[in-house]
Amino acid sequence: MKAFPAASTIEILVDHREVNAPVLALLRERAECSVQLAHLKVGDYAIGNALLFERKTIADLVDSIIDGRLFAQAQRLATSGARGVLIVEGSVATLPAQGMSWEAIQGALVTVAVFH
Repeated sequence: MKAFPAASTIEILVDHREVNAPVLALLRERAECSVQLAHLKVGDYAIGNALLFERKTIADLVDSIIDGRLFAQAQRLATSGARGVLIVEGSVATLPAQGMSWEAIQGALVTVAVFH
């Protein structure tokens, strides 16, 4: 059987405000990931100049829609020079407690996808 060369290390910068996020712990467990905490001006996770991730919980997504922060963040992601990715984690089952309908969230996410 032919052996394949080992994959190169993936350098990931993680915004210092994500220090308690479960994603950070999972990334640190992966041998192929080299994770560094940094102050990111845009996004929460950066892989080189290629990918920039903004991570939001359902509660933070709702809050950022209400205060308009979502659209400003999406604009900064879109103009960062990297491919922007919005990750939403959580269950839509928690929406009634958040005080926003699924349709309102869908509208905001469609707006982000189409215009940013």
